[in-house]
Amino acid sequence: KRALVIIDLQNDFLEGGSLEVPGGVAAVDGVNALRARAKFDVVCYTVDWHPRSHCSFAANHSLEPFSQKDIDGRMHTLWPVHCVQDTPGAELHKDLCIEESDIRVEKGTDERYESYSGVKDIAGHSTGLSERLQKLGVTEVICCGVATDYCVKETALDMKNAGFATTVLSDCIRGVAPDTSAAALKQLEEAGVQLVESSAIAA
Repeated sequence: KRALVIIDLQNDFLEGGSLEVPGGVAAVDGVNALRARAKFDVVCYTVDWHPRSHCSFAANHSLEPFSQKDIDGRMHTLWPVHCVQDTPGAELHKDLCIEESDIRVEKGTDERYESYSGVKDIAGHSTGLSERLQKLGVTEVICCGVATDYCVKETALDMKNAGFATTVLSDCIRGVAPDTSAAALKQLEEAGVQLVESSAIAA
């Protein structure tokens, strides 16, 4: 069985959002086109779902966005406030095709921990996604969404490490910055994650 994992296609990460990923809406279009053409046994979508007090928000440390700060012995990039629970910025993009049977996965819900991955936060607390997919008999995971250099990369690496055959769709992702996105794709390839265009996915 194969699963499509749609990562963080939320308003705050897309054009006009507080943490806009350039070209992010094109990823929405790519995902919709893929879903119209190809069948998946399971579809999941992840969302950043932060309390306003989340540790990754620069404002909560009286620092500028994109500053670096040591939190509990780990260096963190601090971000603009984004994807706060029950705010318009945390909602999925209005054009994203989501069905009632899709599985919603919320991450970054604990104010103490950063959580780029849809599988677990940086302290190792599971979202339950990989376990749920395993119980459903999924062996292959196909990832898309934003951002290439953060949440897509970490989710795909964790899926691979959990034993899934993992693919990232190169035309259905967008990154925060070109250099970190290129480094992320290199890291994924070195980890054994496949990088293909969505046209290579069989119907």
